[in-house]
Amino acid sequence: MEEIINRVIEIDVKARAFIRRAEDRKASADKYIEEQRAALKAEAEKKLASELGKEQSKMNRKLEAKKIEISASEKAEMGKLDDFYKENGERLAEEIFREIIKSK
Repeated sequence: MEEIINRVIEIDVKARAFIRRAEDRKASADKYIEEQRAALKAEAEKKLASELGKEQSKMNRKLEAKKIEISASEKAEMGKLDDFYKENGERLAEEIFREIIKSK
């Protein structure tokens, strides 16, 4: 009977050791998985930040080019308006003046 009890105790000790090793391996695997997840997340965030930075720079260049284009267009239109005023301003002022006098 004592031999059976000793055998059961031995099996229990071995089972507990096996369970402890399995728990240690699981903890190690969990830690490894968490480290890999964190590394992948950091890499993805770094890549995303880089891509966003490139896209922001690209958009800024387009915006600056558009500003220059609009400014040049505005200057050209203002030049046309100035030319029109120089050529027709006096005549238009006289026509307006005559219309005002006529309407009274």
